[in-house]
Amino acid sequence: MVIGLQHLILKENKYNQLNLELSVGNHYISLSAKDNNSDEIVIHKRKSFSKRLIPIH
Repeated sequence: MVIGLQHLILKENKYNQLNLELSVGNHYISLSAKDNNSDEIVIHKRKSFSKRLIPIH
């Protein structure tokens, strides 16, 4: 289950654009950087946790 998803533009000029995607779930955080010209993922990191990141109230 994804709690939040945010797209950010890291670098933009007339030649290339690099987007950052940050995703937070109950038990993980994921970070991806993607080059829009080539549609290639430049970096992808995911960290999983045994305990919930977002407490239930």
